[in-house]
Amino acid sequence: MSVKEKIEKQNAKFMDYVIKQDIEGVVSLYTEDACFMAPNVPMAQGHQVLKMAFKGVFDAGVKEVKINTGVVIDSGDYVLERSTFTQKIQPPGMGVIEDKGKLVVVWKKTADGYKIFWDIINSDLPPPPT
Repeated sequence: MSVKEKIEKQNAKFMDYVIKQDIEGVVSLYTEDACFMAPNVPMAQGHQVLKMAFKGVFDAGVKEVKINTGVVIDSGDYVLERSTFTQKIQPPGMGVIEDKGKLVVVWKKTADGYKIFWDIINSDLPPPPT
């Protein structure tokens, strides 16, 4: 199996865990010292903070994420991924919002396979009016 196929397999798990709203599952894909860098919120680092961050993601209404794995570069102990995503968000009391954007992920090779070390996501849509 190629490195890209291994990353695609991990991305498929991520997408499945999001649909199931499975915080423990999502966080299991990250290294213990991982950083999640989403727009408009502080960086989340470490499993306990990641659990709170993804609770916030799910509470905000994220229901589905589709990752289109793009460029994958194997550099030994780390793999670099540049991809795009779409997601469905349904904030409480509102209709579904379709979002799309891009992401950069640094995967770290571990004894348990590739895990997310740095995860940076950005929406392509303008921010909502304030």
